[in-house]
Amino acid sequence: MRISPDDLVFWQYGFVRIDLTIVTTWGVMVLLTALSLFSYFSFMKMKSSKGASYG
Repeated sequence: MRISPDDLVFWQYGFVRIDLTIVTTWGVMVLLTALSLFSYFSFMKMKSSKGASYG
């Protein structure tokens, strides 16, 4: 018996299917985007603080 992430379908309408592979891919993209934005705004906050010197 072969179990694949494509076998677990969350939503289907006609030929359009949302399965575990698509959900996982989008989840990773959202996580990486959130981490990137958090890092960017954290760095901008450090950069704008007064008296901070970076080598």
